[in-house]
Amino acid sequence: MMDYLQFIPLFTAFFVALILLVVMTPLAHQFGLVDQPSYRKRHNGIVPLTGGVAIFVAVLVASVLTDVWMKNNPLFFTASAFIVLLGMLDDRFDLSAKGRLVCQFGVASIMAWSAQ
Repeated sequence: MMDYLQFIPLFTAFFVALILLVVMTPLAHQFGLVDQPSYRKRHNGIVPLTGGVAIFVAVLVASVLTDVWMKNNPLFFTASAFIVLLGMLDDRFDLSAKGRLVCQFGVASIMAWSAQ
């Protein structure tokens, strides 16, 4: 028999993300936190830059409220926060692909090393 309680963190994160995205999308447009199409982008039209932050906050809130993931590996949230910060910096300053790759590889290496 499947234990349906294991899905509570997933649904909590989903609904928190949904609420945050509904709230943050108009604010992103209002405060100019949007991405314009350019030579580096593949999208057409204006895209809000708040999605990654909303999803990260939703997972963090779900983890704290349900006390499931937080006790397993706090380093995961630190690494995730660094990746979100890197994405925000890239949105603001157009970081080079090589620089982003080096940072992401470093974070992934730390996570892999800590799993041993």
